[in-house]
Amino acid sequence: MPIIPSAVACLVLASAAAPQAPPGPPAEEAPRIDRPGEPPAMEESERRERARRDALEQLRRECLPEPITEEDLRAFAEEVGASEESKALLPRIAENYRRAWADLDRRIASEIRGRLEASYRFDERTERIAAVPTPELLELLAARSRLVDAVVEADAAVFRELEAIGDPLRRTLLADIRHERLQRVFRRREVLPGATLDLIDLLADLEIDASARMGMLEAIERYRRDHQRLIEARFREGLAIDAEEAALRTNLLPAWELLAAPAERAEIEAERRDLARRAAELDVPLRALLRDALVAWRRILPDEEGRRLQEAYQRLTYPELFRDEVRLAALVERVSKAAAFDEAKIAAVGLSIDRASRELQRPGLLLMELADSLVAVEALPDPADRAEAEMLLESRILEVLDRRRDRIDAAVREVATLVPGERVEATAAIAEFTETDASLRRAAGFRRAALGRSIAALRELARNPRASEEPQQRDEREQRDAEPAVP
Repeated sequence: MPIIPSAVACLVLASAAAPQAPPGPPAEEAPRIDRPGEPPAMEESERRERARRDALEQLRRECLPEPITEEDLRAFAEEVGASEESKALLPRIAENYRRAWADLDRRIASEIRGRLEASYRFDERTERIAAVPTPELLELLAARSRLVDAVVEADAAVFRELEAIGDPLRRTLLADIRHERLQRVFRRREVLPGATLDLIDLLADLEIDASARMGMLEAIERYRRDHQRLIEARFREGLAIDAEEAALRTNLLPAWELLAAPAERAEIEAERRDLARRAAELDVPLRALLRDALVAWRRILPDEEGRRLQEAYQRLTYPELFRDEVRLAALVERVSKAAAFDEAKIAAVGLSIDRASRELQRPGLLLMELADSLVAVEALPDPADRAEAEMLLESRILEVLDRRRDRIDAAVREVATLVPGERVEATAAIAEFTETDASLRRAAGFRRAALGRSIAALRELARNPRASEEPQQRDEREQRDAEPAVP
């Protein structure tokens, strides 16, 4: 659902008769025209084929985790500080792991590979993988559960060996390696955008060294422990939901909606809605953990690093909700250059932006919670209830966005006070930002008013179902009601 309505582009096509060209050379003498690229139809066909390959590869990775390679094992041993003498044990560790993996591959993974083609198909219309409800799919899902248990057991033996040969002072690094491996084993596509993000990986990607911060190591360890527990619980519960849905759909005949009795149809629809609700809620505990950890880490980390972590998290979840921060960052960069700020003014701007960032964090997290709720609303059975809930959430999102713009505008005014009047380019940039902001506010105000009218109309319709009748229809109905009953 669009949050802020965008302007509709109008394309006016005009054509004019071209003058008749003189006859060209005979066909066999016509010069060859080199056209770059392939015909559009061919390009579209290749794009769909790439989408199919990518979707099937993602499915394969979810169903069949890759083993730890010997190269991985050597890199792990290096990271955990294994001595040269201890590294001599790596071939034996690798051989034991290969035997364990070959056994689980023969017993379980081969069963999954053999059933993949029958259990899933690529939907050309949606360009997504769709499950095919048959007993083959049920067997595959049961095998996936057994496979994960076997993989976790085989991996645990490797990590015990690494712990024995590693430097005790580097156990945190070993915990990070194991944490990343478990995320690969318990891989499952997310419903809420960014729910499967790992904040520890995000710290590493942003090159934020949190080890020296008081209390940060304990906070990271607590987060890692909770994150591992939640990703495993999410995977196993998700697999159970997949199996329940597959069993339900396998037992239904095609066109069951038309063939089932009304009571049976209502019962089946209620069961499917409940499964959809449970699937949508799988990501909620992970999202809550990420939110709480982000708030706690933001208090511990230095201002700049905490802001970068917060902005990266926002960018990887609902980037469209945080366009205002992107606009603000671009404005600050442009104004700082145009106004030739010295170090003192740059520091003042940094403090101003950091204060704004801290105050924007909680309403930013609220925005993500509201956007997450839109996913849950889709499971509501009644169309009117679903429409009203979606409109209420969108209106609330627009309200929070407006409130956050108030704080961003205050930061822009603080920056503007540092710009000398003669710096025309800098003042023009600020004026342009303010004009864009005013336009966004007007558009949001119009949308909120329209949403309010629609919500009121829906509620009136719920109270008085006949309120939607046209005047002529209402007159005809009232006339029929007034006629005496025929004995």
